[in-house]
Amino acid sequence: MFPLDCLVAAGGSIMDLDATFFMLIVIFFVTLFVLTTMLFNPLFAVLDARRKAVEGAIEDSKTLGRDADAKKVEFESKVKEIKREAGEEREELRREARRAEAEILEKGKADSLKTVEDARAELDREISRVRIGLDAESQRLGQVLADRILGSLGTGGRP
Repeated sequence: MFPLDCLVAAGGSIMDLDATFFMLIVIFFVTLFVLTTMLFNPLFAVLDARRKAVEGAIEDSKTLGRDADAKKVEFESKVKEIKREAGEEREELRREARRAEAEILEKGKADSLKTVEDARAELDREISRVRIGLDAESQRLGQVLADRILGSLGTGGRP
């Protein structure tokens, strides 16, 4: 049988209310007070501080996440603006390069036309000199030929 059944069957009470019972209650409350002040309250304070730190860290991370998202959007817009400005600058440089190319080509054409004109003028002068020389030579040759022909006719010979 169980000890409780034995006790009840014997007609005795389960608990006697004597001074020991009150001493146990006093010891229980003293122990509860000591444990509460020395163990439970500091433990609860540490746990509460940890909970607050975790909640603060979570809030900070959310704030940092929002800030990072805002800065990302700002960064992307600045990158787009810089790309747009770079594209405009690139197009301006291309226009300037085309303009410079056209100027160089125009100058080259003008220089080559001047060179051709100078060469033609030189050729014309050379042709004029050669013609004058040829006219003089043809005059001289004509005179020599005429002298020979007339000289041979004057001597009675054949030319």
